[in-house]
Amino acid sequence: MVGCANEKIEQASEFKEEKIYTVKDKQIADQPVLNNDYLKENKNNDSEKRKKESSQKPNNDIAEEQIESRKENEKAQSAKGEVKSHTDSSMNKQQNKGANAIHVDSLLPNDVSESREKPITHIVLHFTSNAAITPQDPYNVADIRKTFIDYGVSAHYLVGREGQVYQLVPEDRVAYHAGKGNLELFPDYEDQLNHYSIGIEIMAIGTKEEMSSMMSSTVYDSIDPSDIGYTDAQYQTIEQLIDFIIDKNPKIKKDRDHIVGHDEYAPKRKTDPGSLFDWSKIGL
Repeated sequence: MVGCANEKIEQASEFKEEKIYTVKDKQIADQPVLNNDYLKENKNNDSEKRKKESSQKPNNDIAEEQIESRKENEKAQSAKGEVKSHTDSSMNKQQNKGANAIHVDSLLPNDVSESREKPITHIVLHFTSNAAITPQDPYNVADIRKTFIDYGVSAHYLVGREGQVYQLVPEDRVAYHAGKGNLELFPDYEDQLNHYSIGIEIMAIGTKEEMSSMMSSTVYDSIDPSDIGYTDAQYQTIEQLIDFIIDKNPKIKKDRDHIVGHDEYAPKRKTDPGSLFDWSKIGL
């Protein structure tokens, strides 16, 4: 079950194109027309003029065929080069995108968010999964997304086990991820942190105790141990994603007063991202 899904219940209560190179005029001019060879082989004929006249047409035809053949070969090679260049470029872009490789095709409907009017000063980290319902397949994106919609909750970003980033809500909208709570240094934010923050959901499962309000001990014990806790790919992506968000929202300071866990804002209700999350691995 999604980590922040209980909120609704509680509240109700860029490729570069390669140039195709063609045969240059000079290259065409430099092509052998075979006239000299032809003349040497036919030097005993009646006259140089007749030999040239009789040989010019077939030799030019041969030369033109050679030129056209070379043109076609060069075009074919250039086309192959374009395909390879496009493929290589696409692969390089995919490999180099990192945290910016954001899947925007998972946006949630607008009825689980609202227009933003307050400045963005905080980032809140959560964990989420569908382990309570499908413990053997707890990280199915479609299932998690459906749970958000069903419970009327949301977050701006979702980080997958391999470091994928899914955007669920645009940053200029308020997502329903934090709910009721407070931060000691920001008393005006009591029960209002949604309006001042970006919510990041991380596909992860906490300790048995931390998950006890969401699933039974039997269900927890059926989860593959490799699905519990966080992955190195996630830590790397989360740090990059935080920097990406801060670049666009400079009022967020990269410290533990402005980047917080849900369990710090609502300690009596929430346990995410939990004790298994290593803050030092994201530079905090």
